[in-house]
Amino acid sequence: MTSFIHNEPTSLSILQEAKIPQTLLASLSKDIPASTDVAINLPGAFGAMCLNSAGLEMITKEFHFKKFFDIFTSLPHVRAFQDNDVASTLGISMDELVRHQPTLKPSVMEEIVIMLKKVLKMCGPDEISDADKVLCSLQKTRAADAPALGVVVEEDVNKDDRKDCLVAQLIEGAARVRYGRIMN
Repeated sequence: MTSFIHNEPTSLSILQEAKIPQTLLASLSKDIPASTDVAINLPGAFGAMCLNSAGLEMITKEFHFKKFFDIFTSLPHVRAFQDNDVASTLGISMDELVRHQPTLKPSVMEEIVIMLKKVLKMCGPDEISDADKVLCSLQKTRAADAPALGVVVEEDVNKDDRKDCLVAQLIEGAARVRYGRIMN
């Protein structure tokens, strides 16, 4: 839909009459799939929908950006975005959206602040599981069975498939969104 609208902007009103953007927003208001492909394309879709006044009004009245920024505090989303630079890309894309649609800036900025506060709360000592505390703790000494420094060893096949602790993933994602928004 986004490419179609950007290639032929006059088609937006036709798509709006067919209720396609409204259906997308209604679907996203219920659930945003934990998919990098979906997340990466959302800011562009929002921008395409805002190319006319009816679309801008639809975005501001029918979709709350809270739902979009909740993906940065949703564990399935955070883990899905772990291996990609999705958060930075989304920060840059949201910056572009608010530059083209300045009326959206106050609500987007408000939701970024709320998201950052939520990440901070989620990373508080009462919210972290014991498993994540162990994964995040710094060791003061090297384990007796650790290989010598500089020695490369094969990955343990039974190793926990999480790469980092949840706290690090949450903070990194939030920081990348904010960095992308500031740097662009």
